[in-house]
Amino acid sequence: MKVLITGGAGFIGTNLTLYLLKKKIEVIGCGWIEERRPLFIRNFDSYSFISMDVRNPEDYELLPEVDVIIHLAANVGIQKGIIHPISDFETNSKSTVHLLEWARNHGKPLFIYASSNKVYPLNEWKSHTPYGVSKRTSELWCKEYNFTYNVPTIVNRQSCIYGPYQKGHVEEGWISWFMIANLKNLPLTIFGDGKQQRDVLYVDDLCRLIYKEITIKEMWGKVYNVGGGKKNVVSLKEVMKIIETLSRKKYEKVSYKDVRIGDQKVYISDLTDLEPYWKPQVSMKDGLKKAYNWLHKNI
Repeated sequence: MKVLITGGAGFIGTNLTLYLLKKKIEVIGCGWIEERRPLFIRNFDSYSFISMDVRNPEDYELLPEVDVIIHLAANVGIQKGIIHPISDFETNSKSTVHLLEWARNHGKPLFIYASSNKVYPLNEWKSHTPYGVSKRTSELWCKEYNFTYNVPTIVNRQSCIYGPYQKGHVEEGWISWFMIANLKNLPLTIFGDGKQQRDVLYVDDLCRLIYKEITIKEMWGKVYNVGGGKKNVVSLKEVMKIIETLSRKKYEKVSYKDVRIGDQKVYISDLTDLEPYWKPQVSMKDGLKKAYNWLHKNI
């Protein structure tokens, strides 16, 4: 089996690449940040990387035919999307249509799209933010290519994925950013009261889900909420306390600002549709400890 991963040098892309390589699956990563890949990945004979820009259809001539496409490449910053909506659209939506069209004309491989819980509006009167809209647009294109062109697709609405190889900052990867701020004694800004709740998912569980989606055809053609679910819900303040316990030191400076546009007060993934096939195995506390230990050794 041959799998193409866009955004293959990113946080999830790196973890997924390692997971699939260990399953003896050939992996082709693509993107324009090859230098960020852990060097040891290059030691696998069944791994290769193509430098390309998914926004440029001419670059698709570089791609070989594959059995599966996992489309992770995206703008992942919500606030960045608010400031630069056209760039957000081109990166998140336009590239998805280009890639779906390429798939239609090159053997119709399984197409797994990494969407987001931000496709859900905050309430019936508020929209999704440009980022949420671009992700929702891509979901609709995936459904259309499945229905009209028989390209098998899966959409994963991902929620708060964290773990090794994630080096977050203020705009993305909030769990790892909270850890980095504590480890490096950096000021930490909380937008809101810190009581916001999220269901968090350790990246190994996401990789295990994607492998199941590749191998179980009953799962194809569906849209799934993908997160930690009810058993892995935690507030921002609770994560801070856990990190302080792990590091044995307090944050040096914590400040609070108004909630940003697009921030959800509470989000918990409904995993009902996934329950016949998959459920998270890594608990929130175990996952945070694993992620902290990796960052402690690697930042």
